[in-house]
Amino acid sequence: MEQHQVIVKKLKNENEKIKEINQTNRSKIESQEQMINQSRQTLELKENQLQNLEKEKVELDIKIESLLQKNTNLDTQLQNVVQQNALLDKEINDLNDINQKHQQRIDRSQQSLELVKNQMKNLEKEKDEEINKYKLMSDEYKEKYTELLNIINNNNEKTN
Repeated sequence: MEQHQVIVKKLKNENEKIKEINQTNRSKIESQEQMINQSRQTLELKENQLQNLEKEKVELDIKIESLLQKNTNLDTQLQNVVQQNALLDKEINDLNDINQKHQQRIDRSQQSLELVKNQMKNLEKEKDEEINKYKLMSDEYKEKYTELLNIINNNNEKTN
């Protein structure tokens, strides 16, 4: 009988240890499930962020396309201004040959020429500033996009 009690006591102790191990394992499993849920939420958030960035990219692409068109238009305007500049130079030379009476007209043409040159410089400066601005925005987008892809890939690896 005493031996039976010893065995029962041992079994009870072992049963308690098993219960403790089970509880520890349950706690670990719950913790892992929480981590999995957090990872899923993080993944969903990152996917939403990625979708938003993709939408932003489309918008930026549209803006860039618009700016490229504007740049083309500015180039055309610049070519027209250069042609106008050449025509004005010829006109100035012709007017110098006519006579002194037309000197005021020549002076106005020269002022107009300077104005056109300044406009041309301003247009070139604006064009360069716009291009640089959107190149920087494009570079920032690429960096954010790459960073998010890396985060998503890391989360996918952790989930797997």
